[in-house]
Amino acid sequence: MRGANARIQRYSHGSLELLADTREFACLYTRGVADFEGLDAAERLRFSAFYMSTYLQLQEMHRLADRGAIDADTWAGFHGLLQETTRYPGVRQWFAIRRTWFSARFQAYVDELMQQTPSLDGTAYDDAPGCQTAAAVDAP
Repeated sequence: MRGANARIQRYSHGSLELLADTREFACLYTRGVADFEGLDAAERLRFSAFYMSTYLQLQEMHRLADRGAIDADTWAGFHGLLQETTRYPGVRQWFAIRRTWFSARFQAYVDELMQQTPSLDGTAYDDAPGCQTAAAVDAP
C-alpha cells in the first residue's frame, strides 16, 4: 500500500503546481469550470488536457481503492475531489464530451456522483479578478 500512496502523491503534484504557479492557466481553469463550451478552441484543448490527466489519475485511484490497494482514508480525499469537481458546470460539459476516454466503470462512478450532487450555479471562483476571456484579453 505504501507504493500506491507514494504514486498518488507524485500524480497530484503536477496538477497542483500548474494551477498554483501559472496565473494564466489558473484563469483558464476558473473560466473552464464555469463554462467549458464558452472557451475558445485552444483553451478547450488545454483544459481538456488538464482534466484528462487529472481524471485518468483519479480513475486509477478509483481502481486501486476498489482493489484495496489504497487505504479508505486516502481514497476519501480523492472521492471528495471528484465529488466537488463534478459539481462544476464546465466539468460536466467536458465529461459529457470526453467520457469515452475513461473506463465504463469509472464513467458509471462519475455519472453516479453527478446524479447525487447538484451542479453549482457558477463556481467558487466567480470573483477571480483579472481572469477575462481570451477574446477580452486580445481586444485592442
